[in-house]
Amino acid sequence: MTQLLKFFVIFLLFLQTAFAQDEGRFSISLAAGPSISLRKVATKITGTQRGELAGDGWAAQAGATYRFLRNFGITARLNYNQNTTRKEGIELLAINSYNIANPNVSNAENWDALSLLVGPSVHVFIGKLALEGRLMGGYASVKGPDFAVSGKFSGRDISVVTSTKTAQSLAFGIGGTLRLALSNRFSIALNSDYTQANAEFKNVENQLKVAGMSVTPTSPIITQNVGILNVTGGIVLSF
Repeated sequence: MTQLLKFFVIFLLFLQTAFAQDEGRFSISLAAGPSISLRKVATKITGTQRGELAGDGWAAQAGATYRFLRNFGITARLNYNQNTTRKEGIELLAINSYNIANPNVSNAENWDALSLLVGPSVHVFIGKLALEGRLMGGYASVKGPDFAVSGKFSGRDISVVTSTKTAQSLAFGIGGTLRLALSNRFSIALNSDYTQANAEFKNVENQLKVAGMSVTPTSPIITQNVGILNVTGGIVLSF
């Protein structure tokens, strides 16, 4: 049994070496797929409850990787995300930040986010299959949602239209890729990438209507810990 196990390990290493030598060390990739909001994970990582707004959506990704050694390299990922806004999250914000009772959400636009992450990657080759793991850090620009909510404030009817505009922040991510080579230059791939960013919206605009009057008060900063899992499929070109 021991000899058989040794033979199997040597055989895998042989396949890995043979394939890695044929494939180019630089590659570019394009992919798209669903985006899943991991609010509970973000809450555990940050220790706060400020991740209630972002919902699920879709994502597109462009990537570039250079392997300076057979099994080690550096990778960059440009991600675009469009995610829905959870009405339950707006209701919590209205209650906790705006002191609005019995909130009713009449409008909730989507999030838009663009992130650029760079970091080291590890590569394992088994025949025509390739596995990649990566740990990255970078920068994210998040266009927050606009939303409208109505309810009661001190017993009076009130309506609020909020525009969160754009927030920039540092971001970090961890991801993996399973890739099948159809030739030395062309592969299909399945990616899984988790990205965490702390979006702090400082330029929030509110329009309030209460007791027949319209006012535009200064809004408190809205902070959201955005944790997103993108599961994308696409193509990889190697050179």
